[in-house]
Amino acid sequence: MFESEVMYQDGQLLLSGETVVTFADFGMQSPHAIVLETENELTVQLEIVLEKS
Repeated sequence: MFESEVMYQDGQLLLSGETVVTFADFGMQSPHAIVLETENELTVQLEIVLEKS
């Protein structure tokens, strides 16, 4: 689920949202290695501007 906001400004529809996903959400394990450690939670952020043409 994306937490999102929508705003209409100067003839444009502005959409902004973000969500947190994990490797487990895609059936994967977090790829840890001895010299490299990764975060399990990743933040996905979208910024969209729509305007009528």
